Amino acid sequence: MIQARLGSFVVSVVLVALQLVIMSDWRIAGAVVVVPWMWAFALGLSGQRALAVGTGVVTGLLLDAHLATPFGASAVLGALTGWVASALGREGVGDLDSAAWWVTPGMALVTGLVAPLVFVIVAAAEGSTQLYQNGLLSAMLVNALGFAVLARPLARLGLLVTARLPREAR
Repeated sequence: MIQARLGSFVVSVVLVALQLVIMSDWRIAGAVVVVPWMWAFALGLSGQRALAVGTGVVTGLLLDAHLATPFGASAVLGALTGWVASALGREGVGDLDSAAWWVTPGMALVTGLVAPLVFVIVAAAEGSTQLYQNGLLSAMLVNALGFAVLARPLARLGLLVTARLPREAR
């Protein structure tokens, strides 16, 4: 379990760094694909609930510490995403080896569509009303497409990080 936690932390740091250095400058229709949000989902598909939720929180806090967004909003989103994906992962939905090829990207597309909306709701609960004032729909669509494209590679990386861990009991 220590190796999986360390591996997920290292991947989290790398993904946040890539987000800040590279991805933040790549805008499509004024929106950015937020790759660290996808990491908790990808890790959750391995069925490891505690690892996915914890990684979502840590990745979100790392991201929020460097962005001008409400602190903790990405952490809440990461925890929710990891929890939902781990529930699906425990049931074998989105299993890269046995499910149809489109299942994991399809679930990631829905996750990417909902993630910016949940982020805005959490941020509004924290008192911020300025996020995505004119571009929530474009952020939802861009993240949905980005998540669908990145779903299988990041899910494989999640399986690699948790390779020695058995699926948690139902």
